[in-house]
Amino acid sequence: MKKSIITPSGYKIAYVEKGTGDPVILIHGFTGNTGAWTETIEKLGNHYHTYAYDLLGHGETVMADNDSVGETALADQLYDFITCLDLHNVTVIAHSLGCCVLYQYVLKYGCKNWKAMIMADMTPAMNTSDDWTLIAAGGFGSRSALQAMEDDYYGYMRSFFYVGLPTEGLSEEDKEKMFLEWYHMLEPQLVKKVLASCQPDYRHALELITVPAAYFYAAHSEILPHPDQIAEEYRKRITKIPIELVPFDCTEHPFPELHNEEFVKKVESFIEKNK
Repeated sequence: MKKSIITPSGYKIAYVEKGTGDPVILIHGFTGNTGAWTETIEKLGNHYHTYAYDLLGHGETVMADNDSVGETALADQLYDFITCLDLHNVTVIAHSLGCCVLYQYVLKYGCKNWKAMIMADMTPAMNTSDDWTLIAAGGFGSRSALQAMEDDYYGYMRSFFYVGLPTEGLSEEDKEKMFLEWYHMLEPQLVKKVLASCQPDYRHALELITVPAAYFYAAHSEILPHPDQIAEEYRKRITKIPIELVPFDCTEHPFPELHNEEFVKKVESFIEKNK
């Protein structure tokens, strides 16, 4: 059952939790919600106090004022979540666009209240530049994707759903039902603002990380071309602390869900090494 907290600025963060002990926070990706972590929470909650929350515009988190969402809103939401629940020495785990929450947080708050961090399958810069071309296939998450959402939000989200979410084996009727349920869990104005806030080149944020870190990635990714080169960027940029590169022998971007047993096992190994 979902719970909620009201932050000092007056908005509601919806979340789920399980277990006791050392705190672990799970941060889902673009267009997801706490449901993306159902199996992970169930398993990690047997050993740790595990939390997952809905990002702004996703799931059941409700803003008091949508117009107040700015460039660091994702970082502020995580900070509010940690401080409202009085959490300390947290292991933060983010997947896909959820990693931008961590990048923003590091830039604004450092690694305050963190003990360790795991980033999963995300490029640290979503737009091309003179020295960076390792962006997602089809420009997902980039400024061109943001423009496509502005031009035709429904059409873009429908295309994104059928390309990006696992629907294999479902009937057309079940796919359509799943799409509508997913679509109505998203708040268009906020979803676009969330994506807009993630446009900066965050490679310099990696250089500010001061807690043990790991980068988990699909070694044969269909979404992120040249995954080993992206992993090497993490290794090159994160120098203040140990960085562990953890490849998964798969192609799927949502491997935390699709290869959950392996994912949880590697998460637990990382947490125990960094107690």
